[in-house]
Amino acid sequence: MSKRELVRLARISPGLLCGAVLAAASAVVLHGPAPVLVAVAAAVAAAGATDKGRAAAADAAWKAAAITVTAIVLVAGLGVLAGGAVVAIAGLGSAVVAAVVLLLWARPVGKAWSERHGLLVGAP
Repeated sequence: MSKRELVRLARISPGLLCGAVLAAASAVVLHGPAPVLVAVAAAVAAAGATDKGRAAAADAAWKAAAITVTAIVLVAGLGVLAGGAVVAIAGLGSAVVAAVVLLLWARPVGKAWSERHGLLVGAP
């Protein structure tokens, strides 16, 4: 294992450990009929993910379902460990960050930003 791979592993491990703790804590809340609701939310997200071509649509569908389940489990775990106020602040903060990132990655905004600031910002 090279030094670069060890550094990457050292940077990723704390995040994975925190995610695992939150996922384990969510088991307190997500029992009984709650996992069925999580599965329904994942199915709705997968059904809403459409793209051109069958392979691309299937790829987008499973990614949307996985992200939906991950978000629900981590938010439930955060609610168990930190409380509702922290979940509300974290949810609003992540929504603002996601909106800014999506706006910056949009082609017209990214092009205008890069022309104005001389940076390479835009969709890959």
